[in-house]
Order: sequence, then C-alpha cells, then structure tokens
Amino acid sequence: MRTAFRFRRSQSWLLVMLGCILAVAAAVLVFDWNWLRGPVERYLSEKSGRAVRIGELRVEIGLAPTIHLGNVYVENPAWADRRPMAVAREVSFTVTLASLWRDRPIVSRIVLVDADVDLERHANGLRNWRLTNPDYRGPGRIRVLLLEAHRSRVRFVNRQADLDLVGTSVPLPREAEGPQGETLTSTITLEGTFRGVKFSGSSAAGRFITFRDSNRFFPLRGHVASGGTRLEFDGLFAALMDFGPLDADLRLSGPTLAALHPFVLVRPAPSRPYRLEAHVKQAARVYEVSRFKGKVGDTDIAGEGRYDRSRDRPFVSAALRSERADFADLAAFTGLRSAGDGGSGAPAGQAARENDSGKRTGSKSFFPAGPLPVDALKAFDVEGTLHARELRSAGTVLLGRIHIAARLADGVLQTKALDLDMAGGHVSGALTFDSASAPPAARVHLDLAAVRLEQVLAALSLPGRAAGPIGGRIELTGYGDSIAALARTASGSVQASVNDGRISNLVDAKLRMNPLAVFGAWLKGESAVTVHCAAAAFDVQRGVGRSRAIALDTDRTRVDGGGSINLREERLDLLLVPEPKRRGLFDRRESIRVRGPFRDLKVSLEKREPDDARPDAGLSRCG
Repeated sequence: MRTAFRFRRSQSWLLVMLGCILAVAAAVLVFDWNWLRGPVERYLSEKSGRAVRIGELRVEIGLAPTIHLGNVYVENPAWADRRPMAVAREVSFTVTLASLWRDRPIVSRIVLVDADVDLERHANGLRNWRLTNPDYRGPGRIRVLLLEAHRSRVRFVNRQADLDLVGTSVPLPREAEGPQGETLTSTITLEGTFRGVKFSGSSAAGRFITFRDSNRFFPLRGHVASGGTRLEFDGLFAALMDFGPLDADLRLSGPTLAALHPFVLVRPAPSRPYRLEAHVKQAARVYEVSRFKGKVGDTDIAGEGRYDRSRDRPFVSAALRSERADFADLAAFTGLRSAGDGGSGAPAGQAARENDSGKRTGSKSFFPAGPLPVDALKAFDVEGTLHARELRSAGTVLLGRIHIAARLADGVLQTKALDLDMAGGHVSGALTFDSASAPPAARVHLDLAAVRLEQVLAALSLPGRAAGPIGGRIELTGYGDSIAALARTASGSVQASVNDGRISNLVDAKLRMNPLAVFGAWLKGESAVTVHCAAAAFDVQRGVGRSRAIALDTDRTRVDGGGSINLREERLDLLLVPEPKRRGLFDRRESIRVRGPFRDLKVSLEKREPDDARPDAGLSRCG
C-alpha cells in the first residue's frame, strides 16, 4: 500500500515537471522578443557610449540559437570614421550553444541583408565593433566562422597593418557551376589599399565565405590586381583572411617580381615580366604545389613543391626543372641585378655605398653591392633541386646542363651537389653561405675541367683570339652581406692553366715586341699559334690576390709575369715580361703593364728593369 502511494507521488512530480517544461517552452515560443528590444538598445548604448537602434528582435531557440535583428543602426565611436558602424535591414547571428561556457564563444554564422558595415581597428588596438567593453584592446573574445552577405557592403580597416578593404556582395543574375561542382550565387568586388598600394578585384562566389577554423569550403573564381600585377584563382577556400585550407588553381603574372611587395613579406628584386601558375592544396598548414609552370623573362620553369607551416620554422621543398634559363632572371630570384642594371643590386637611393677601405662604389661597381637576402634565409628552411638544360647570359650560352641540390637549415645554405656543363667543359664543387653568423660568411670551392677559353671570352664579349681547355681550382672564403662585401674580404687561392691551346699569330707577334714580326703576321693573315702552356696562380688575402706565377709558353715566345688583383678596389695591376725564343734585330726590350679598374683596363709599355725578367719562374706552373 505504501509502495503504491510512493509510486503515485513520483508520477505526480514527473507530471508537474513536464508540465513546467512544456509551459516554459510554450511561453518561449509565443514570447514576443520585441519586449526586450528597448532594454537591449539602452544597455548597448550605455555600454558603448553611442547610439544603438534595433527595429525588430526575435530569437529562434535550439541547440544553435539564432538571433534575428531588423532595421539595425549602430553609431561609430568618436575615433573612427564618421559614417555609422552598421546600417542593415536584417542581421542574424547563430551561436553554438556549447561554446557559451568556453573562453571564446563561437558565432557559427552571420547573415547580412541590405547592410553597410564599417569595421575598424585602431593602431592602438581599439575595435569599433566592441559594444559592451569598448576600451578592451586584448585578443578577440568571439570567434566568427561564416559570413553570408546579400546585397551588402563591408569595409574593414586595420590601422596597425595599414589595410583598408571594401567588399561588396551582389547576387549573380543566374547561378553558375563553380569549381568541383559547387554553385556560384553571388559576385564579390574588392577595392582598397595595403601599405599605400591600391588593389582591386572581382570574383564569383558561393552563398557564404568562411574564416579561420571553420573547416567549411566555399568556391571562388576571379582575380585580384594591383597595377600590372594580377592574381587569378579558381577553386575552394576555407579561410579567406588567412590563406588557410584551399584546393585551387592559381595564376600570378606581372611586369616585375618587385611589385609583389608589400603583398608578400619578402622584398623581391626587380625582374622582367613573368607569368606563373600552379595547383595549390593546403591542409593542416601544409601547402602542396603541383603542376607548377611559368616563365620569368626568358627563363622557363616547372616542377613541384611543398610548403610546411606546421613546423617551428617554415620548411620548403622543391624540385624544379628548366629547359632554358637566363642569368638576368635568376639574379632577380636571388636579390641581385645583372650587369644590364648597372652591375649593382642596390635598391634605389643606395646605388653608392662605402667599401671597407672607405672608398665609394657607385653604379659602375663590378661586383653587385645590393644586400643579399640574409633575413629571408634565416626565416625558412629549404631543400630543393634544380635541373636545367642551359643557362644564357646576354644571348650567349654560359652553362649547359645544370644540376644543383641545395639545403638551407638554420640560416646556413649549402649545396649538396653542384655540377655544371660550362663552356664545353665541366665545373663541380660546393658553395656555403652562413647568414646566421655575424657578419655572414661564404665559402666556395670549384674545380674546372676542360672549360673552353674561346667560349668564355665570347660570353664576356672579349676578343676571341685565344682558345683551349681551361683547368683550375677556386677556393675562397669571405664575409659580408653582399657580393661586393664578400669579394672585398675574400681569402684563399685561385689557379688556372691551359695546355695545348691556341692564340692568334698576331697576338703572339705583339707579345714578342717585334714590329717586323707584327707586320709579317699582318701580311700573312691571321692564323693559330700553339700554346704549350698558360698558367696563372694567385694567393688571396682580404680581397687582394698576389700572383704566385703567371706564364705563357708558345713556339716563339715565353712570357713571365706577376702582379695583383685587388678585389677591394676592383683594380688589376699586372706586369708581363716577354722573351722571344729566337732573338731578332727589331726586338724591343720592354715590359707590358696591364693596369686599371676591371671595367676600364689600360695596356701600356714600360722600360724593362733588370729584375723584371725572371726566366722559368712561371713555367714551373705549367704541365
């Protein structure tokens, strides 16, 4: 009896609770939320210190409640633009209910209809969209995942980043099929400035766009342009402002790579017109680049790559191929300039600078004085390969087959493989550049085998009156943040030799210092004279190379010499002492002086001093 009573009492309580729940639910369903509109307006106006008006308020209750606002007007704070912060016929916010108990509540969707919104962030951290705590300057407290805009205009200004962006969304006249079968429903137009540079763009888009951590993709097909630089895109994106997850075809073109700054963090060097395209896919902060191909000036390039942002230091891996490359275009990638630009890589306003000896080197400097990309080398780790069929300079083939494998780690760039077919011969060795040291340090070791002298002279636009295979070795170390600085501090050795070569009979006669022999060679016509040996060796200390030996041996003439190559001042000073193997009546007893800046060498004759002639001193270097 008692048990039955307890059961009936429990049933009564359950019925009462259920009735209360149903009553509350019914009250919520029939509740007129507009009764709260006035208190909400007064609360927000008082907290923000500006006018807030709401023409209509209603709420959809559920696991993801949605707040609908109609005829909204929000005034801007005094420090922002004079226009209102928001004017909208309809605004709705969908909130993830479970997130309300977390540190950062989540607004999963914002819908704007016939809206004009002005979002501004001051350089000091103030945000005009903060109504309840307008003076708070810390990190964001609410995460917005998705925006759906209909016939709306949104302006976003970030004074700290110097960005002013206006985006307008209007419906497409007819829906269209987008990338990967997605539907395109609207047109988004963009215009603005970034760090003082104007840009604009237009694209067909889906019903919504998403932001960081949304994990929802939306289609985009369109372009963004600044001056002559143009980025075209066609694919799926999931984080509009963060270049986050995507699966898209990208095409980039422009008159010069330098115009990419300030839109990219690094400052590319000036280049010739370019066009690049690739398919890019990003997931988990890793970008996979496939079907990459393009052209910069006269250089074509193709390959695959990977950019990993998930590591402590960004990591880039790439395998690149080229059928034909031009030195001027490759110099642009490394931050240098070719000789056609005046031989200096210095930016505008920095064409002249002081060298270690206090002398100035201007735009006619032989070695590029522009700074190497030291900061960029410290910012990334890279591993890659380059295979090319030929490298040209000023229309002449400078290198044939090229194979380079390099690794950049912790600011140290090293070649794991360096094999070049150069001027009919072969060059191999290793290069190291340590940008992490202070000052940056470089080391080069190169071996030359059977490099054809005549092809080198042609590439340098020098008279082609000599031929033969060059063998040699270059071992140098230097310090500095430019090619000019590395040359000024270089130490090591340079040596080269030619065996079984050829020179013009006219050049050989001039070396003998015999006017009659020169006249005879001119009458007979130009022909080749065998060079049994030609050799030069220099020891280099702090940018000054002093000769160990300079020698030339032909059937008729032997030449010994000595002197210096001053890389610090970019000057040459050599004394050549010719000795005919058979004495002639008209032989002149004079030495040949080659002296002057690298770009303006002068040749003169000097009276021979007793200690000028050092028989066999140079010939010991031959063989």
